[in-house]
Formats: sequence, structure tokens, C-alpha cells
Amino acid sequence: MIASASTRGYPFFLQAQQRYADTKEEIIHDPIVTIPFETMQRMKNYPAIQVVWEQLIYTHYKPDNDHYGLYLRDICTQQNLGDVYYALHTFDITDELHEINVPILIIYGDRDYIVSENMIQVIITDFGDKADVLKIKDCGHSPMVDQLNILTEAIEKFIG
Repeated sequence: MIASASTRGYPFFLQAQQRYADTKEEIIHDPIVTIPFETMQRMKNYPAIQVVWEQLIYTHYKPDNDHYGLYLRDICTQQNLGDVYYALHTFDITDELHEINVPILIIYGDRDYIVSENMIQVIITDFGDKADVLKIKDCGHSPMVDQLNILTEAIEKFIG
């Protein structure tokens, strides 16, 4: 499994109120993150989505034009962004960590602007000795695009 969040989820910060969300409704109706991005998706505003992605996701390398177009069209098929944000906001497996008894590979990029360094350290601490850790240079939130060869080699070595 490749996960894009912490063992303790991804808290949704309401920028207008300068606090974390309390309810699903606050996340779904957020005027700064959720509503604008869902509007871009509905309108299939590929250039605007691409700007967001290049600021937050593809921070070093970018997909080739053919793949980028496919990714942008796929992003616009998602109809439940508020629900996804809420699921990430409430996700927490800390009570179940003791039940995970398999080796774990934690891979993250030095240019990931989505999952903070603090969140990465929480994951590393939560899994402790059960986990191997690899920090990839020149890699953002999408190692499958930024550093596919390094990602593939690391996974192959890990499961080898």
C-alpha cells in the first residue's frame, strides 16, 4: 500500500477561521480549499488544476504531456473531495498499530509540500523498528512521477 497521509490522518485546517475543522460540514463547505477545487473539477478547468498540482504535487519533475492530460481528466472525475478530506481528517490508526506485524517501508520526498516533515516523523516514530525509511531527493508528493526508478528499486529491494 502506498499511503499519502499520516498514521494519524491529515487534519483539515480552516484557513478563514485559523483552526482545525470540527465537522464534516465545515470541510465540505470550506470556501478556501474544498469549494474552489471542486469548482475547478466541475468546470474541468485543467489549467487551474495544473497550477495547483505544480505548486503542491509535482514540485520537481512533471508528467509528460500525454500523461498529464490523462491525470487532469481523471482528477475531474472525482465527485467526493469533501468526503475524502473528511476521511483523512478523521483517520487515525494509532490504536491499531500494535496489530501490524509485517515489515513496513516508509518512503517520502524531500520536496513533499502535502505531508509535512512533522507528519513524516510521526509515522516513523509510530512504526519504530518495524519500518525501513527512505527519503528521496528531488521528490515531491508523487514519487510515482518524481522518482519512479528510485521508488521501484526501493520497493523491489524491500520485497526482494
